[in-house]
Amino acid sequence: MNSAAAFAARIGTQLITLYPAFARRARAEIHRQTLIAYAPESEQAQYYKALAHAIDTNEMLTVPTPMAFEELEELVESYGD
Repeated sequence: MNSAAAFAARIGTQLITLYPAFARRARAEIHRQTLIAYAPESEQAQYYKALAHAIDTNEMLTVPTPMAFEELEELVESYGD
């Protein structure tokens, strides 16, 4: 489990996905377009479409449980380096 997933689990929610930074997204922004408008058939656009679907069909609708700052620090430190 990575630190983001551990954090989500601790506050009683889920991590739907992590997505990498896409260079093509930066080029789309330069052209003042979304990635899906700029390159609709690209692998990255398909990734975003799948993410949108995962969010739209998510049935785990929870309110995250608050966490003390000290506990957050401990969690972050446990995944250090």
